Amino acid sequence: PLLPAAPHSSPMSTFESQDLLDFRELREYYQGRLNFVRSMILKNSIPSPDQLRAFIAGIHTKSLALADTPALDAKITSTFTSLGLTPDADLPELDELATKLAALVLKARSGENAAARRVAETAAVPAGLAEAAAGLWKLDGNRLTPGLEYAVNVQGVKGSREAGDAAELPLFRFVDKAVWGMPTFGKFYALLDNYESATGLEEDITQEEKKENWDFLEAVMGTGPMKWCFRYLQAAGKLPGGIRSEQDFKQLLYKMWFYSYKRETRNDSSGFEHVFVGEHRDGQVIGMHNWVQLLVEEIKKNVDYRGCIARRGSDVEEMAKQQVLSLQFEWKGELKPVGTSFVGVSPEFEVALYTMCALAGSGKDEMELGGAEVGIVVHTFGQGDRMRIGSSYPTC
Repeated sequence: PLLPAAPHSSPMSTFESQDLLDFRELREYYQGRLNFVRSMILKNSIPSPDQLRAFIAGIHTKSLALADTPALDAKITSTFTSLGLTPDADLPELDELATKLAALVLKARSGENAAARRVAETAAVPAGLAEAAAGLWKLDGNRLTPGLEYAVNVQGVKGSREAGDAAELPLFRFVDKAVWGMPTFGKFYALLDNYESATGLEEDITQEEKKENWDFLEAVMGTGPMKWCFRYLQAAGKLPGGIRSEQDFKQLLYKMWFYSYKRETRNDSSGFEHVFVGEHRDGQVIGMHNWVQLLVEEIKKNVDYRGCIARRGSDVEEMAKQQVLSLQFEWKGELKPVGTSFVGVSPEFEVALYTMCALAGSGKDEMELGGAEVGIVVHTFGQGDRMRIGSSYPTC
């Protein structure tokens, strides 16, 4: 089973509030309208003034219908007024309209993330890891929506032992460029070029790179998923002694994820490098379970996607909508026979999920995320604040 696309609406639960759902629906709606305008620009399809005026009015009307409270209605109307998207305003050119719609997407995502932080800080904490992990999925305000903010080309389906390339095209069809403007994604991206990919070579971590690590942790700790992660581990009594505040927790996260250790030789690896960046060892790729790194390396022509690992007869179109996939690919000429990764999720979601499972899990934990059963495998070594991440990834 693979993670389905995030639903446009779902029943209220411990981890959700109406404004979180409202902002999520608004963000997805605005993104759909933005994509439509971009397609018109590409086709050089110019609407008449009456058509354009009706299109803008329809967006405003639909926005108010999606909002569930008078307060949100007022915010929407104020935002439309400030952007000049009112009946009496001058009609924008399509390029200008796309810019205004992108601003609406950003505004809605900001509201979604603010609501996620409020829920993370106030919701009742469950006793079980699986239920707490399900909360992370719902609180991931920076998760991208398949088909709207990114799309993949699944192409050929193959077994893990099958040779040959079952995919002529790259894995990613498109990813909305706005992703690089999200603080946690931008700071995550800055870390990807900080490592030697070959094991057996000691890493030389500069002061600038250490600052980038801390900047990333500072950014993710301001998000709903990481705040929920800290609250759950604290309530469950799973934090090492002396970890009482978010600042203490950041120190622990740095040690778990960024302290170097020996994989083949002294200080040649770390949890972050292995899981999110990837390594080369003995002619194969190890680790590299992150979709952003796959995207970046595919753009650089360093990754050759070779097909999706799944049962024969799987619905390829349906698989393209899923948010965890098992893939086969080559990276810099060396093979990863099977690598399973979340797709479209935020960096904070993955750090939070793997950290929770490392500290409170069994090593392989089954849970329901987005309506499907997923396994989370985490290998660690050491105890207490000396625990380090060896590897972590989803299974499906």
